[in-house]
Amino acid sequence: THSSMNECDMLTNRNIIDDWNSIIGDNDIASMTEDVCESCDAWTLNDCEPCKRILFCLSYYKLWINHKYQQQQQRRQHDEDIASLPSSSLVREPLFTEYLCEFLHKLTHYSTLQMMNDFHHIKEFHINGNLERQQSDQGQMDIFEHFRKELGICNYMNCRSYSRNHRDRTECTEDDSKRRDLYFIDAKKFKEIGEEITETNLQQLFDMVHCTLLHPQQSGVAGSNSTKFITEVDVPTAVDLEAGGDSEQKHVTPDADEAGAVAATAATVDESDDSDETKSSLQLQKVTLSSYGFGAQFKYHSHYKKHGHKNYIHAKFKNLKQEVLRNKLYTICEFDYDSLSVKAQQFKQSYRGRGLQARHLSDMNTICRIEVNEAIREEQVVALMLYTNVDDLQREFKKGCRFLAEDEEKIEPVKKRNAEIANWCRLLWESINFYGETVSKKQTFYHGLNCQLLFNSVIAAFNCPTSTTVNKSVAFNFSTDQGIIVQLGQFGSFDTHYLDVSDLSDYPHEQERLFFQAQLGFEDIIHEQTSNKYFIKCLSLFQSITKGFYFSYNTKIFKSKHQKTLIKMMECAMDKTKREQNKVPLYMQQLFDHYCSTIKTVENACWLNQQECSKLSEKLRKHLSFGEKEQEEEKEKGGDTSATFMSWLKDTYKLAVKYPKTIGRVIKNNDN
Repeated sequence: THSSMNECDMLTNRNIIDDWNSIIGDNDIASMTEDVCESCDAWTLNDCEPCKRILFCLSYYKLWINHKYQQQQQRRQHDEDIASLPSSSLVREPLFTEYLCEFLHKLTHYSTLQMMNDFHHIKEFHINGNLERQQSDQGQMDIFEHFRKELGICNYMNCRSYSRNHRDRTECTEDDSKRRDLYFIDAKKFKEIGEEITETNLQQLFDMVHCTLLHPQQSGVAGSNSTKFITEVDVPTAVDLEAGGDSEQKHVTPDADEAGAVAATAATVDESDDSDETKSSLQLQKVTLSSYGFGAQFKYHSHYKKHGHKNYIHAKFKNLKQEVLRNKLYTICEFDYDSLSVKAQQFKQSYRGRGLQARHLSDMNTICRIEVNEAIREEQVVALMLYTNVDDLQREFKKGCRFLAEDEEKIEPVKKRNAEIANWCRLLWESINFYGETVSKKQTFYHGLNCQLLFNSVIAAFNCPTSTTVNKSVAFNFSTDQGIIVQLGQFGSFDTHYLDVSDLSDYPHEQERLFFQAQLGFEDIIHEQTSNKYFIKCLSLFQSITKGFYFSYNTKIFKSKHQKTLIKMMECAMDKTKREQNKVPLYMQQLFDHYCSTIKTVENACWLNQQECSKLSEKLRKHLSFGEKEQEEEKEKGGDTSATFMSWLKDTYKLAVKYPKTIGRVIKNNDN
């Protein structure tokens, strides 16, 4: 462009070196490495040294990639050697190196590792901590605004860095020529494949940094076309059901409370209606989808083999590299694996990578042969990068962790698929549980589903690798008209771990948090852009009541308004004509009705903690009684003699009701 030509005229190789030395000052590698780890104390972003270094590199890169693209286009247009072209037809290039590795090599005390450290500093202290900074420093410029001001507005639709960062990984892994063309690589000029990997990785690092800082809104889920954040359910249609005959299709995982879910695809209908359409709708509502669920839980360490664990999986391949190159689910080429291996080595050397040290995890350290404070391993980092950045791979690999329709409820086909990727699964599990963080009470995570589902519980076990985001605006990017967003959080005393994988992702703006074989509670279900958090609290209270839990201590759900709404839901379940009158959202009422129908399936009985139930409101206690004695008393008084909810529930679903024994203990301080 004309503006780039003017910028080129102002630069020379000497100017580049002089400007860089001015930015570096008296810094050396050791001092820069120490400084990036510390909280930024710069007065403004103009004074932040990592910001200045990244800005300098991106400024050069902006001109370099435009120059390389124009050069490439001219070669194609003239279809002849670049040396034979008239000099007037080319962008002048005295300041441009042929490859970015050469440019970085010219910069004193700088390297790919140091650039990665600088970006991690910006991400940790200026992007993730931006809200805190805005609250404490009212004059602080937004980090994205700062880079836009210095580099100019970049339209992502015409941005070559953006298109490369969001490239089709499959297309490049299947065709070396396309990859080399994309990164301006002339294979004849590289003596070893390692040099080509180094150059390609560096350009990918520049692309990722550019997209994060110049295209923050477009670098989320919508931009990456990622399916990681959405559990996709193949909902059967009425045609599918008719083809399957009259038998009711049910695909349930071994533990129904872990993964059972029903598609809520039809509105409430009149069950007395014998029309074909109504029958199809009713049957469709009852189909339990094995393709949903959050997977089957498997074990991968030899300890479980010795003890005869029924879900132990013996890995088909010796190591991760053999696995991803030769498995039957999805493979990548050796170049891509070696490229990730180099990235993993560099990440391990970065200050963020060095901070990942194994925690003490009871006897699991011995079982997994991972010592306390041991640094994260290269294979573990590669496994994580495969998940975060190769979308087709993670989508296909997840099929090895869950039931598919063709499995016909049998676990052996799942085990067979899982053996193809057992090393990958093991490494993910180890990375999350040893190097991740524990979910706290205040944390929330968001995940999407492509349709409405009726859950058996407000607790979900994520036995497939599952991506969530902590950014609400990112979550809305993957919402759909038919689907839902679930807000997840800690449930009870479950010790659940997750790993922040945004440092490893090509899309840091997604703020991705990875779970695997973890239990989380539903805190909200967002449907049609509307929160249902209030009704989820009501459902949580009802589940606690019917499972015999202690619930009165939980002030989030134990409130009189929640009890009043529960009564409305009970009345709607018993009498569908009251649904419009009670104004409970249809989907929330469906969730309540479905849970009622599955209490016996999940627990084999309804358990009522009498001590806790005595603290409920009088009207709710009445609904939880069998009603025989109460009805007689009301009849004598001339009051309401209608059946109670519990008696209706017992008769409708042939439910057994049991009462757990409770034990109380008093803890005293005898020091005085």
